[in-house]
Amino acid sequence: MRLKPIGTLATAAILTAALSTVTTTQTSAAAGFHDSSRAVWTGIPPALVGRAQGGVKSNHTRIWICDRVDDEMGARTRYWTTNGGYDIVGDADGGGGNCGEESSYNGQPVTHYQVCVGRNGANTHCSDRVAA
Repeated sequence: MRLKPIGTLATAAILTAALSTVTTTQTSAAAGFHDSSRAVWTGIPPALVGRAQGGVKSNHTRIWICDRVDDEMGARTRYWTTNGGYDIVGDADGGGGNCGEESSYNGQPVTHYQVCVGRNGANTHCSDRVAA
């Protein structure tokens, strides 16, 4: 049986999906709050680059970010809290091994967060904004 070649429109759709930022989820189930994280990947398979990973832990009151690549693109976790607060946690040393972490704004639980990478504070590549 001969396979039909896929058309240029289908090929373009596949390449567009491959070039998009890919996010992954890692959660551990628990009653009530749970730890949650997202990773930001860029590139074309098989050369995907895991740029950063960040998330929430400790009953959604600790926010963290780890920049995985020393490439002049900073990494940050943007987050929103139950009382309407908003803040950002950054990883100041690039891929140097240390990560950024802080307690949530006013000690309130985080409701949503988003992991982003980009130069000079720009949010060039981001995960979806997800419920914590």
